[in-house]
Amino acid sequence: MLDGTYEKVASSSEEYNRLNKSAEWCDEIFIASWYPIALENGLIPNEGECIGWQLHPILGGDFSVENLQIFNMAVYQSLMSQLHLRLQRGGHETP
Repeated sequence: MLDGTYEKVASSSEEYNRLNKSAEWCDEIFIASWYPIALENGLIPNEGECIGWQLHPILGGDFSVENLQIFNMAVYQSLMSQLHLRLQRGGHETP
């Protein structure tokens, strides 16, 4: 959800299950290296929650632990879809 584009990350569930064993692949696709950083700083999501950006980097937010926050996953996914849709249509205001 960083840049709002969709891309195929695997051609099948079998390929995905093989690829997701690689830390490098997970970091490239999901920016997974931020997860342990968040955990070390007390950001531990419960079931149905996720770690997200307070101010998304595409809007100028810092790539820093101080800019991370725990969100309800459904709410964050909705906010990100609204943000990226608005940006793709040429709008620059926050959702």
